[in-house]
Amino acid sequence: MDNIKYSIALGMGFEESIEEQIGIAAKAGFQAIATDWKDGDDVASWGKIVKDNGLEYNYLHAPFGEMHTVWEADSAGDSYTDMLIRGLDACVSAGTQNYVCHVIIGMDRHSPSESAVPRLQRLLDEAAARNVLVAFENTEGLEYLEMVMRVFADHPACRFCWDTGHELCYNHAQDVMAMFGDRLSITHLDDNFGMTDPNLMTWHDDAHVMPGDGIADWPGIVRRLRLHDFKGIYNLELNRFSRPERNTHAKYANMSCLEFMRTALASIKRFVQQ
Repeated sequence: MDNIKYSIALGMGFEESIEEQIGIAAKAGFQAIATDWKDGDDVASWGKIVKDNGLEYNYLHAPFGEMHTVWEADSAGDSYTDMLIRGLDACVSAGTQNYVCHVIIGMDRHSPSESAVPRLQRLLDEAAARNVLVAFENTEGLEYLEMVMRVFADHPACRFCWDTGHELCYNHAQDVMAMFGDRLSITHLDDNFGMTDPNLMTWHDDAHVMPGDGIADWPGIVRRLRLHDFKGIYNLELNRFSRPERNTHAKYANMSCLEFMRTALASIKRFVQQ
């Protein structure tokens, strides 16, 4: 069973440019790539290079550093929403239908408010007008994702991005796919070692190591993807380096970008092909 397409999110801490990494991903055997996006990125150029290498542009990932402002009453949330909408135009320029957004940033935030509703309504309406799907990702603060998925249950542009590593550490290994898997459009497949301290949620535990290099149940992850009849791209979102105060990535330290990508692809295929 391997008619599945595989993608990798570029960056990962390597020195090679995005342009160079697109070609390396094709050489490593991927069928698609994904990138982060920020204002000023030449995504149209990246999209052309993606096509020239015979790949698909899986998605753009929106900035998330101030995503909490969308849930607050002051005008900063309006400005942030304007920026998120500019990312929709970037999706069109890049040639991708998919846009990934976090719903919150901040480990201590657990109180979603109605302030976000008109802003996210505008984002989703603008997305629908451009034929773009917005996949909201499970991160810290699962309450925010639950509210978005409930309020916009019938919106044609609202989708779910499943991050397997976030589920394990941020969501305390809850079965997030059971909650939102029927709306899944994007995957962030990555592994980690759970929460170092069960009483302290920290991004330092969000390791983003390759499948099988942490403690996630990969046969179970693949089984859940099949249970929900996921026909999309299996996308890896990985880091090359350990988080602060962690030593989880030592085996990748001397890998070239090409070796890292080839190893990453093999790491997910061995579970999918079982």
